[in-house]
Amino acid sequence: SGSYVPLEQMSMATFRAEREMASFSVRDMTHLLNGGKNNTDARELCERLVERDPDLNVGIHAFFDSSRAEQYAKTMRQIMRVVEIRRTISDQDPSVNDMLTRTMDAYDRSAGMRMYVHETLFRETIWSQGTPEQWAKWRGPISRYEVLGCYAMTELGHSSHLPGLETTATWDRHTDQFIIHSPTLTATKWWIGMAGQTATHTLVLAQLVIDGKSVGLHWFIVPLRDRSTGRLEPGVLAGDVGAKVARAGLDNGFIQFTHVRVPRENMLARWAQVTRDGVYTPPPSQSLVYATLIGERLLVIPSIAAMVSQMITISVRYALARRQGPNDMQIMDYQAHHTSLMPTLAMTYAITFLSRQLTAQWKESLKLSQDTSRQKEFIELSLEMHSITAGLKAWVGWWATDAMEAIRRSMGGHAYSAYNAIGGLIADFGVMTAGGGDNTVLAQQTARFLLSSLKRAQMQQPLAKSVQYLANHDKSNIMEFNVDLIQSRLDSFEALSLSCIKRAADNLTRSVTAGMEIPEAWNSNMHTIMDASRAHIYHLIVRSFANYIASLEQEHTRDILHTLLDLLSLWLLEQLSSLMMEHRVLSSDHISTVRSKKIEASKAVRGQSLPLVDAFGWPDWILKAPLGRFDGAIYTNYFQVVRGAAGAVGV
Repeated sequence: SGSYVPLEQMSMATFRAEREMASFSVRDMTHLLNGGKNNTDARELCERLVERDPDLNVGIHAFFDSSRAEQYAKTMRQIMRVVEIRRTISDQDPSVNDMLTRTMDAYDRSAGMRMYVHETLFRETIWSQGTPEQWAKWRGPISRYEVLGCYAMTELGHSSHLPGLETTATWDRHTDQFIIHSPTLTATKWWIGMAGQTATHTLVLAQLVIDGKSVGLHWFIVPLRDRSTGRLEPGVLAGDVGAKVARAGLDNGFIQFTHVRVPRENMLARWAQVTRDGVYTPPPSQSLVYATLIGERLLVIPSIAAMVSQMITISVRYALARRQGPNDMQIMDYQAHHTSLMPTLAMTYAITFLSRQLTAQWKESLKLSQDTSRQKEFIELSLEMHSITAGLKAWVGWWATDAMEAIRRSMGGHAYSAYNAIGGLIADFGVMTAGGGDNTVLAQQTARFLLSSLKRAQMQQPLAKSVQYLANHDKSNIMEFNVDLIQSRLDSFEALSLSCIKRAADNLTRSVTAGMEIPEAWNSNMHTIMDASRAHIYHLIVRSFANYIASLEQEHTRDILHTLLDLLSLWLLEQLSSLMMEHRVLSSDHISTVRSKKIEASKAVRGQSLPLVDAFGWPDWILKAPLGRFDGAIYTNYFQVVRGAAGAVGV
């Protein structure tokens, strides 16, 4: 009829109306999410640089329709182009360099991962584990990409169990060298990013052997390929591990060493040393050898938040644009739809802010590592940060896995198209649950820290900041609960975490008293151990978000974030409902009330969902998803992309 309004015009009009209802400044929120206006300016400059450069922004078809070989070649062109661009902006704010890497990672995670391996894992490990002299030698070539570095830690037969690594570095006192060797097939370094075809050097984590005795794991710089010809160095066998689920532009590889000799100065020697006479000085703590993994996880957590923020942006826009017909409501207004998506939006905000706070704290802590008089303080801080980042990487990673699948389902069949980015993001994300440590192992490492901290609390010894609440270990689980008060909800999370940690400790003690060896007792009580880890991390996330919001000055920003906190705290209480009842923190009636309130809170967030995802600031060319377009013109652009693909029409 003449009154019919095309669905796409309705969508575009709906988007304008939704944005006019924003209760906060989207621009101010973008600055907050980026860590300040200066960071927003740096980010947007880098986005313009990448968007306008044909070597970097290759277009949607080259991105999705290329072969593996073409993806690899594209990624190498991108990296070399970034190096060229950096030479032109080297006199600008250092944040521009950092944002350029982040922009490339947001656009193309194969390129981003390659840069991350070289600039973070390789570079930062030499800075943090090497001496000032070693850093002075390698800093320039690394920054100028005259060497391309990778990070050879995991092996074919060993990953999260680092003490089991088999690669050896044997001290040869006659030549003042270390002999790097892979004694077995399972000692082959495996999944090493950039090792397949690209890296000229690698950092090798190996068992140091002196006079026939293994003295622990240490880092060594080992050449892989000739910097001029690319030929493998003598004694090195390296190649690509083959086709992967995703990140086709990244050459994950394997490395085998056969008596490869490196000079003594190639052992990173900030924390441990071997003299010319073979005298070994061990590190103050073996945990220092693994300290670089904290930095790795502190990059994984915001990367997870960034990936989910892209996906929730696409899915929210689609849900607001999509109607079954001109007389039907937006699918976002169905309760099942917004109660599925809105908790993900709230959690993404919380994780974004928390990861930035933790990164800033760790950067300050790293300064202590450069001061020999404050090594003990640094060790204590690194143990706490390890427990936090290990737990967050595990539980946030598992949350994201579920959230991404819910997002995919929310978009129906259209999410199955690569051109709407969802499937590719899920595939790219997959490595996050294994890389940087297996999540199940990491969750247990958090629990170990909690159990040792409980023992300290019981002995009235000082506690790390994140576990100060364990000083209340004698507190009863029974409490007055008022669902309308955020503080009452926070108290519930604390009470559950305390109870779970105490139960895990009690169960372990009983098992050992009954005659079990500690490893057997640990395995037999794994369920309560994982409960303790999960309850603590959820408590940490909600408490940190509440504290962050309380620190803000802008009332309109604080109010909308409080709306997100309202939903997040209720949703997490619901997620923990069985444990809450089992530990008698909350009753079944309390949980029923929580669920009802969560539905109300989801509807409140739904009303601000478009401006909230707009604040993430993702431009259409980075999202690469016509169904997530900023203007709501989803159907025309989706059809144009499909129609423009090579071979779309004809034989």
